[in-house]
Amino acid sequence: MFFVETLQRRKRENRQGKLLPIGHRAGAKARVLKDPRGETPEPGFPTVDGPHYYDVLAALHDFVTPEWYFEIGTNRGGSLEVCPGKFIAVDPQLILTNFSMKDRPEGHFFQITSDGFFDLGFLEGLGIRPELGFLDGMHRFEFLLRDFMNFEKRSAPGAIAILHDCLPFTAAMTARDWDPKKTRQWTGDVWKTLAILLKHRPDLQIDVLDAYPTGLVILRNLDAENTTLAGCYDAVVAEFLDTDIAAFGPATYFDMFQIQSSHAAIAALRATGGPAAAAA
Repeated sequence: MFFVETLQRRKRENRQGKLLPIGHRAGAKARVLKDPRGETPEPGFPTVDGPHYYDVLAALHDFVTPEWYFEIGTNRGGSLEVCPGKFIAVDPQLILTNFSMKDRPEGHFFQITSDGFFDLGFLEGLGIRPELGFLDGMHRFEFLLRDFMNFEKRSAPGAIAILHDCLPFTAAMTARDWDPKKTRQWTGDVWKTLAILLKHRPDLQIDVLDAYPTGLVILRNLDAENTTLAGCYDAVVAEFLDTDIAAFGPATYFDMFQIQSSHAAIAALRATGGPAAAAA
């Protein structure tokens, strides 16, 4: 009931970059939320109960204030709704029941795969270099890895990329194909993308946040000229393709990084002076 009430409150409020106090990291009086779909973390998997990821995205919009926001995996539009400015949204199945254009100055929708979108050359044609990107498309690691490579190549100096669903809390939800009989929530195997970036792109600033329910990964220090991933893409896909999280080891994976408080991470970002300072 608490989570349902919280969602209803969010629908009434305008999200202006404020992190709502949800989860045990928000304060001593806050509750640890159960997953709304009835699934609980398995042993060896984390409880991810920070602020809802929509609220973290809203805070990042407030911090970055991008001229252009780029999103893959818009679908119903809930994540796009927190964007107050110009945007480009890509999804092969746009539904947009949770989005209204309102007074946003400009927006472009593409009902196409992310690979298909990048092949169009739309960003290059208009000279658009997004400062903030949310990558939440097909839940297979090789797709997310390509999406990051393509976004980084076209990103503005000081840009930030955000990955979703890299903190699964059951093994079943990490399957490459969603079986609703086994799990009602599906992250797919995009956790592998984070593992690959941690290994092959030590130049990136990678922060893993406790955004409810399956985490957000904040990637900074992007380099549009970096070709490391392009050079090893086929090899890492072959290496990880047949590996599942049970074989890799949940402990091995979750020991690769520290899950940070979203509240503390956003406060630390704001203390840096913003993307313009990072790009200088």
